[in-house]
Amino acid sequence: NQISVLRIERDGTLQDVPGGTVSSDGTEPVSIAIHRHLVYVANTGKGGSNYTGFFFWHGYLFPLPGSTVSLPDGADPGDVLFNSTGTLLAGTRVGTSQIDSFSVGWDGLLTAAPGSPFAAQGVGPFGSEFRPTNPTQLFVSNAHGGTGNGTVSAFRVSPSGALTSIGASPFADDQTAPCWVEISHDGRFLFAVNTA
Repeated sequence: NQISVLRIERDGTLQDVPGGTVSSDGTEPVSIAIHRHLVYVANTGKGGSNYTGFFFWHGYLFPLPGSTVSLPDGADPGDVLFNSTGTLLAGTRVGTSQIDSFSVGWDGLLTAAPGSPFAAQGVGPFGSEFRPTNPTQLFVSNAHGGTGNGTVSAFRVSPSGALTSIGASPFADDQTAPCWVEISHDGRFLFAVNTA
């Protein structure tokens, strides 16, 4: 239930930043999103599932008052991430097959999009990424559809965070358990990492 800031030394080793460990404000932190000085953590676990914000300054994390968005038990949050402009934040609920979507205010606080959480287009939405060349496009892998039934969903995201399907989404990857997605920096190629 803690998160830590580590310093990368010149030889590549990691060192704790003194005083850099803080409470994640939840039961079990599973994912971290960072945009400039704003950090959001996805916490899972009974009685402690949420998204909680922090301000990152000079190697230290400071809790962002009023930032915690509680999630129901069983939501089992997975990936949480910002788009490249820091104006949108998305998070997957693996346990309930939903996607949370928020607009991010100037103060770092989240406003849920109208209709959020959105039903995922497959079972077990897991890995996700905003397109590097288009911060209004979100891609999410659906990992729990069974053998050979993995898919990747494509969404257009409005300024308020509302999700709408792109084309014939979800798109089959003909593999099992696509847990992560990675998009090339030029935005042309998406890779799904299939764990099974």
